[in-house]
Amino acid sequence: MRTHKAPRWLAALAVLALVVAACGDGDDDVAETTAAAPTTTAAPTTTAAPTTTAAMPDVALADVCPAMIVVQTDWFPEAEHSELYHLAGPGGDIDSTNGTYTNEIGDTGVMLQVRAGGPYIGFQNDISLLYQDSSIHLAYTNTDEQVRLSASQPTVGIVAPRDKNPQIVMWDPELYSLESFEDLGDQLRANDGTLLYFEGATYIDYLLGKGWVSEDQIDASYDGSPARFIAEGNLVQQGFASAEPYQYQNEFEDWGKPVDFMLIHDSGLEMYPQLIAGKPDIIEEYRGCWELFVPMVQQAQVDYAADPSATNAQIVEIVAALDSFWQYSPGVAQYSHDAQLELGLISNGPNDTIGDFDIARVNEVIALLADIYGPQGLETWDPDVTATDIVTNEFIDPSIGLPSMDTEAMAMATLAEVCPAMIVVQTDWFPEAEHSELYHLAGPGGDIDTTNGTYTNEIGDTGVMLQVRAGGPYIGFQNDISLLYQDSSIHLAYTNTDEQVRLSASQPTVGIVAPRDKNPQIVMWDPELYSLESFEDLGDQLRANDGTLLYFEGATYIDYLLGKGWVSEDQIDASYDGSPARFIAEGNLVQQGFASAEPYQYQNEFEDWGKPVDFMLIHDSGLEMYPQLIAGKPDIIEEYRGCWELFVPMVQQAQVDYAADPSATNAQIVEIVAALDSFWQYSPGVAQYSHDAQLELGLISNGPNDTIGDFDIARVNEVIALLADIYGPQGLETWDPDVTATDIVTNEFIDPSIGLP
Repeated sequence: MRTHKAPRWLAALAVLALVVAACGDGDDDVAETTAAAPTTTAAPTTTAAPTTTAAMPDVALADVCPAMIVVQTDWFPEAEHSELYHLAGPGGDIDSTNGTYTNEIGDTGVMLQVRAGGPYIGFQNDISLLYQDSSIHLAYTNTDEQVRLSASQPTVGIVAPRDKNPQIVMWDPELYSLESFEDLGDQLRANDGTLLYFEGATYIDYLLGKGWVSEDQIDASYDGSPARFIAEGNLVQQGFASAEPYQYQNEFEDWGKPVDFMLIHDSGLEMYPQLIAGKPDIIEEYRGCWELFVPMVQQAQVDYAADPSATNAQIVEIVAALDSFWQYSPGVAQYSHDAQLELGLISNGPNDTIGDFDIARVNEVIALLADIYGPQGLETWDPDVTATDIVTNEFIDPSIGLPSMDTEAMAMATLAEVCPAMIVVQTDWFPEAEHSELYHLAGPGGDIDTTNGTYTNEIGDTGVMLQVRAGGPYIGFQNDISLLYQDSSIHLAYTNTDEQVRLSASQPTVGIVAPRDKNPQIVMWDPELYSLESFEDLGDQLRANDGTLLYFEGATYIDYLLGKGWVSEDQIDASYDGSPARFIAEGNLVQQGFASAEPYQYQNEFEDWGKPVDFMLIHDSGLEMYPQLIAGKPDIIEEYRGCWELFVPMVQQAQVDYAADPSATNAQIVEIVAALDSFWQYSPGVAQYSHDAQLELGLISNGPNDTIGDFDIARVNEVIALLADIYGPQGLETWDPDVTATDIVTNEFIDPSIGLP
């Protein structure tokens, strides 16, 4: 008998909830489980994905959708319809006569009506109903039904909330020991058994065609009742992995023991189940609507997977209100959620996206079905149908998915098992919003050491401490990489691509996450004097205004600008010390700064200036270095590889969470700076401005993809080539002329599913 292990996906959610979001524990009550049935785990709250409402787009749904979107389901409300009931939300109207549940989608002004199937539609096929009732926009269906009716009643599937078919064949494990469908016929014969199923099930024709069962071993009289299975004992029976295994053990007292099963999906007939489809003309007519609605369905499924409690309670309540022969308990609802995740029924499939269709897989299923429908001479079937006739990924948002398998694997170990007792990260300056991800991950209530400029706190309840060390005067204004090589207690440090390349021979480092995609460094000026549009204009306008470019000594971008001929040696001054005094007094300076601080400070905090400045990002000069990336010595990265596999996604998620709500972290940073009581001052106003500017300017962003924190290897190599033109002529012995991007950065520990919405 096969056993079903606890889902790694649920473990991933638990770790993210505990470690990243620092949320409270979920409900401790779990459904009774067995070795043969999936373990029921109370799902925790998590911030790994935004809520459905938060994911809604700026375009108004009401502008492009019908006033009420009507979706026809295939049965009574159940957890296999989770995405629709989650999206509809609680507090809707239940029509017990017609079996409908209606509610507004958030505050969009658009209603969603979910219609029950089964007896409420005379047990009809949903596709047939689409063609009878023009009030229905979308309906659940399966790939086989789409193909079977592809000539007479064509449909287009626009989202597949489930990746695998929950249908099973199940048996008494005390009698059968099935390992594959190929064994089914032989074991039925050995046990004088019969395969009991609902009439019309396509998979039966498939099994017959494969020779795995024979006509005399099948019985199409199954009516959904457990009576025969319990009474006869030797049946193999159709069911759903997300319901019957729980019900037979926990709700059917005359059985009261485990069953075992195989998914129909694992027979090789990999149909998409309960995909949401519409008639081609409806898909075309409301194209703008589905562009908004489909990502909401995707996100609703992700949110349900993370926390099913409210939606399951809502489904149970609706079923009770319908007051029919169909009963649905909280236990089976929770079991269904857990089983759907463990068995991959709800999953991303082969990529990081939930709800999309694998076109090659659909074509393979079509080919298998042709061997069934062809000999039957079905006139409803189009023998020339292809996957792109019946499904589309046009409306899918590829950035929406369950936490990736990498994150799941990470969750299998605890942080304390693979990390040092305290992870120490050296920053490059005083605490500021440009260090948001670390202070957000450390969380509030930590210890502030005002002498050494450190902030230390436990990461959630992991048993691992995170110490964030301030830079600047606390490290004698040293370079962070040099400090990594002096102080063995430091595991990671902030650095920039140029520093990594400059020290690539003498003090090599490996960057493991880039919380910011663009360098916040700027050159800024008085817009009443300068009207710069690009760096190419800089030298000419400095000359016209008798100005000087004031910067911190050692800034690599100055060598880059000199090399490009955009400024000359007589136009630059390396004596900048961070004070605003000269910029204010002289008025005609162009000065180094940070887009996330100085524009606010000069207008709002430096009273002697008190007006706007304008600026250009150094990034926009063409020198696209990664700033404040988190790196370590190669031996430390190797020694704690298991730790970084867990820690890096936490840093990514911390940055996503900070972007969504900076208030607590900004307050914490301001509090730490105040406690340090140094010359450095940091106000709530500049902290909020920094957050907003970092997002608006793309400093914190996903870069060219949907992932936050990863490195664009081609971009790093381009920067290395630019820096070679600087460091080469200087004859730097600290620089390795053969260095490449993969020597100094890695995406090995990045979770590609984590990104900004």
